[in-house]
Amino acid sequence: QADDQLFLLPIFASARESDDPSISSDLLVEAIKKRAPECRVRLLPNLTSLAEELQKADFSVALTMGAGDIYEVYQLF
Repeated sequence: QADDQLFLLPIFASARESDDPSISSDLLVEAIKKRAPECRVRLLPNLTSLAEELQKADFSVALTMGAGDIYEVYQLF
């Protein structure tokens, strides 16, 4: 049986945005854990670490959302 897991990667401001210190991946992880303590959420440092986790995971569906180079995880996987 597959386990539901949520992996977050670091958030980066786009070239059109200024950095907002009130928003970060760390803060999102903590907010998710607070609102949904049953959720298995982890912050990963980069795409390579996400690809490694996907290789180890037992899943039937993997959904990625993001901007920039998130699609590259499938080239690493």
